[in-house]
Amino acid sequence: MQRQASVLTPEQRAAVAGYLGESSGHPKTPVTQCADQTIEVRPASDSSWTGWGGNERNHRYVSDQAQALSQADLGALRLKWGFAYPGATRARSQPLVHDGKVFVGSQDGVVYALNLESGCAHWTYEAGAEVRNGPSIVDVPGRSDPLLVFGDFEARVHGISTATGEQVWLTDVATHPDATITGSVKIAEGTVYVPISSSEWATAADPGYAC
Repeated sequence: MQRQASVLTPEQRAAVAGYLGESSGHPKTPVTQCADQTIEVRPASDSSWTGWGGNERNHRYVSDQAQALSQADLGALRLKWGFAYPGATRARSQPLVHDGKVFVGSQDGVVYALNLESGCAHWTYEAGAEVRNGPSIVDVPGRSDPLLVFGDFEARVHGISTATGEQVWLTDVATHPDATITGSVKIAEGTVYVPISSSEWATAADPGYAC
């Protein structure tokens, strides 16, 4: 925010930086681990919701047959459990729920497979950069478990095992130094479609930067 800070004195800038960088003083909440670190995950084809937007056409629709809630149920909903991302100040990854598991990314790049009933973590995966999009799940011929696919803030796409959280493949799709992935991938007929955006808006704040 170089332009916004240009009107501040050095003392004011130091005060703002000190405030933003100050620790909350609260220790990181440890993640509760489930007893089973390796899980069985049913095929993605059994689900009507395989990623952000629902199906490959982004219909964002759940049929009456597939839904578990009715309008009359909404007033009776109560909090069952909460999950605290360790050391995070924001959460921008849309969770994917499949077969009693919640797959979700985090600010520090950790992807979690949480138990839908209790909120404990079956496994975690280190992506190495913030994951701020929703993961997608897909069946792959020859694999016993579906693949979880998502992008990270350094414009890399990860394919990991839903059963163990182990990396199956990693692809760097960056074509520009400021390339990033903030949108969710879409998978159709064996192809992963990746939306790439850019953080060049920040780089371009430098008057000497050539777009």
